Amino acid sequence: MNPFVRNSIPLVASVAENRPSTWASLYLELGSLIILGVFGFFFAFQRLREGDVLLIIFGVTGFYFAASLVRLTLILAPVMSTLAAITVVELGKPAMDIIQQAVIFPRRKLRFTSRVSREFSLGILLIILVLVVPTFINAVQSAYTPTTIASASLPVRAAVPDWLEALSWMNNNLPHSSVVFTWWDYGYWITVNTGLPTLSDNGTGNTTAIKDIATGFMLNESLAVQLMRQERVTHVAIFVSYNNRGLCGSGGPPFCGYGDDFRQIITNPSTGASEYHRIVTIDNKTTDERITSNVGTSPSTVQIPTSNTVLGLLMRSSYPGGRPNGWNDTGPATPNYFVQDFASSSSYVLVYSLRYPDQPSMTAQLTPAIVRPTGGITTITGTLTSPTGKPVDTIKIPVILEYRLSTGGNWIFIANVTATSGHFTYNWTTKLPTGQPYILVRARWQGDPAQLLDIAVTVPQPLTFMG
Repeated sequence: MNPFVRNSIPLVASVAENRPSTWASLYLELGSLIILGVFGFFFAFQRLREGDVLLIIFGVTGFYFAASLVRLTLILAPVMSTLAAITVVELGKPAMDIIQQAVIFPRRKLRFTSRVSREFSLGILLIILVLVVPTFINAVQSAYTPTTIASASLPVRAAVPDWLEALSWMNNNLPHSSVVFTWWDYGYWITVNTGLPTLSDNGTGNTTAIKDIATGFMLNESLAVQLMRQERVTHVAIFVSYNNRGLCGSGGPPFCGYGDDFRQIITNPSTGASEYHRIVTIDNKTTDERITSNVGTSPSTVQIPTSNTVLGLLMRSSYPGGRPNGWNDTGPATPNYFVQDFASSSSYVLVYSLRYPDQPSMTAQLTPAIVRPTGGITTITGTLTSPTGKPVDTIKIPVILEYRLSTGGNWIFIANVTATSGHFTYNWTTKLPTGQPYILVRARWQGDPAQLLDIAVTVPQPLTFMG
C-alpha cells in the first residue's frame, strides 16, 4: 500500500517487480492508451452515468496500485483500454458526423459552424490514428514474442528451450523427495511443472527464505552446504546467460547478464562499487573477503561472483568450452560438494546434486589435567577419524587448538598442529592469568572438502590449576 515503506526494506526493494512504476515503464506497457485514457476520465466525469462512476473508481485505484508496484500494471490495462475507447468514440463520432454532413448544430452554437470544416474533422481522426496505431503495432509484435519460459527468460524473440529442457529433465529424473535450491524467480516454474518443492517462489512473501537462498549462494562451499543441509536440499539449479553462442555479440562479455542469478543477488549496481566483499563473523572472529571481480575486456566487462562463493564457483567451473583468460578469480573453480547432473542445450540452465560431507570423529585429551597457571606443561593429544574409522591426515588443513577462560568469552588460539595417521600431539607450556580455577581446552578442524569431510570439534576438556 505504501511504496515508501516498501523501499525502506532492502530485500523487497531489490526485487524489480516490487519497485514503483515510472512514467517510462507505464508508457512502455500501455503506450498511447495513457494519453487517451486521461481524456477518457474527462468524458466519464462529464457524462457521469452509473457505468462511468465505476470506471472512474476503477481507474483511480488501478492507477495508484500500478504506479506503486510495477507488476500491477496489468490491473490498469482493462480500465485504461475502456477509457481510451470512450475518448476515441467521443472525439471520433462528431468528426465523422461533420464529414458525412449529418450533424445538426443547435441555434445557439451556429456561430461556431463556420470554424468546423471537413479538414478539421479529418485532422482529429488522423491524430487519433497516429496515437492508436503504434500501440496496436507494439501489441501485435508482443504477441509474436515467446512467453518467458519458452525464451528461457532471455530478451529475445525466439524459442530458447533451455528452461523447458531443464524442467523436463527434473520431472523425469529427480525423486519426488528432492528439494531444489534455486533463486525465487524460477520457483513457480519448478513447482508447477515438476511437483518438486523449492525454498521460495515468485510470491516472494517469505523474505527469510530469500535471505537464506542469497546467503547460500554467496557463502563459500563449506559453509553453504551447512545451510543447505538444514533445509534438506538435494539439488541446486542456476541460470546463467553464457555468451557461448553470441547471445550478446561476438565482442560481448563472457556473461551477458540477462537476468542471471548473480544480477539478482548482487543488487543495487547504482552504487558504482568496483567490487563486493563478504564479511562473516564466527565466534567473534570476522573475515573480510572479496567475492566479485570484473570479467572481460573494456568496455565489455561484467561483474560476477568469484569462486569463493557457491554461485561463482558453479558459474566459473561450468563455462562451456572452458574458462576464458583473465578471470581475476580468488582460487581454483573446482567444486567438491556439487556434481553437475544436467546442462541444457545452450548451458544456460545447470542442475547440480549435492554430496554432503561426512561427519568425522575427533577426540582430545590433556596429560596431565592439573598444572600451574604459569610455566605448567601439559600434552594435548587427540585423534581424528572418518565415520568408517579410517585415520585422517591434515597436511593441508591443520587442527586448531584453542582455550577459553572459566568465566566464558571467546576461544583463544593456542597452536596449529598436523594430524598424521589420525593422531596429533602438542606440548603446551601455560602462561595464563592467575585467579582462574580452570580453563577449557578444545581441538577444532575446519574440514576438508577434497576428502568430503565436515567440520569437527572436540568436547572441551577442563585444565585445572594448582592452588
